[in-house]
Amino acid sequence: LDNADAKIAPGWNFRYAHYFSDQTRTLYKAYGLLFVVDVQGRAGKFSLIPLCLNLGAGLALLSIATVICDIIVLHCMRDRRVYRDKKYLLVTGSDAFQVRRRGGYEGLAAGDEEDCSSDTGEAAGDSHVRGPP
Repeated sequence: LDNADAKIAPGWNFRYAHYFSDQTRTLYKAYGLLFVVDVQGRAGKFSLIPLCLNLGAGLALLSIATVICDIIVLHCMRDRRVYRDKKYLLVTGSDAFQVRRRGGYEGLAAGDEEDCSSDTGEAAGDSHVRGPP
């Protein structure tokens, strides 16, 4: 690329000046690698309507993705019964201490009710159902 017999310095180099006024300047000698960066784009103005449309479309895609994943897991996989049992859990009883699964019942036995008490000190086997504190 460069002529070996040339009197100028080899490689990419040039000089440029930065003028402060008519009488003063700073002369720079630049050498080294040249990086050419080309940036293209389209500028636009912010609008609330496209933002709401894009957010709504994103949320809709997320909900569709969960439905598709549920269909695949519950109908197409080999262990679909295990996933179905874990996803759909039938809870019975006034205090929801007994959990009904397809094969039978799991949960607390009749004598274990005294171990589960609420924050007020009442036994969990009381006749009323208490919500979160």
